[in-house]
Amino acid sequence: MKFTCIYPIYFKSDVLDVKKSFKTILNQSLKANEILVVYDGPINKNIVLFFESLKKYKEIKIIKFKKNLGLGFVLKKVIKQV
Repeated sequence: MKFTCIYPIYFKSDVLDVKKSFKTILNQSLKANEILVVYDGPINKNIVLFFESLKKYKEIKIIKFKKNLGLGFVLKKVIKQV
């Protein structure tokens, strides 16, 4: 089974919550073929550093929006790209 996981983040996302939840995605028994991490506007620098540390995972792709556009809007845009 092939599927894509979309993981949106915005400026109020907590670093510890992001790390914990994202690690569960990576440790699933059924692995996503593609994980799209969506930055909905500027985000915490520590979150950016966390994702930079995961470069060894080729299935992770970062999509960045310059400003916060809202969850519904960014999901709709990203789904059209999948």
